[in-house]
Amino acid sequence: MTVAQEPAYMERYRAVVEQGVPSWRRGVPRLWTHKKYTMLENIVVPLATDSVTVDLLACLTVFHAEPPAGDADRRQGPFIAARPV
Repeated sequence: MTVAQEPAYMERYRAVVEQGVPSWRRGVPRLWTHKKYTMLENIVVPLATDSVTVDLLACLTVFHAEPPAGDADRRQGPFIAARPV
């Protein structure tokens, strides 16, 4: 059984729908990700076309990669600073 198939995995999303309150998380990825991504932040925001009943969830996940060796100045707290494009 994969993580996403576990009944408890969906509880966070169910709570957002039932309570109509956003959920934010920061931590290690629970599902597979490339090994260079060691941390993530994500947010789940409830949306309602009638302003009452949640009928859509907007989700955003940002993966944070380990900086290359010798590039420690790019760290900010427990996360890695965004690199300029």
